[in-house]
Amino acid sequence: MIPKNKPLRDQDSLNWVKTLDCVLTGCPSDDAHHQIGVGHGGMGTKASDLRTMPMTRGSHQEIHNNPQLWDMQAEYILRTIEEAFKQGVIVFDREALKRLGK
Repeated sequence: MIPKNKPLRDQDSLNWVKTLDCVLTGCPSDDAHHQIGVGHGGMGTKASDLRTMPMTRGSHQEIHNNPQLWDMQAEYILRTIEEAFKQGVIVFDREALKRLGK
């Protein structure tokens, strides 16, 4: 069984996410929205900072109030991670991969 991890917290990552345009409107974002409604964390806890997407304040409120929008969160998170790779925010440590035999 895979042990439950503590959610990753990284303010620099959240600040970078907020530099991207809102995934719903395309406008400059205000917030890094943490994925909700899929069982991450526990009651009163946030998902990992890796599970975030850029949103305007209005879009952020809308997604919290409209569960019909929750299904698209995984896609938006993947797009955010993809952008992080494109911009060099996330990079593969090739030396570490070699050490791991990958």
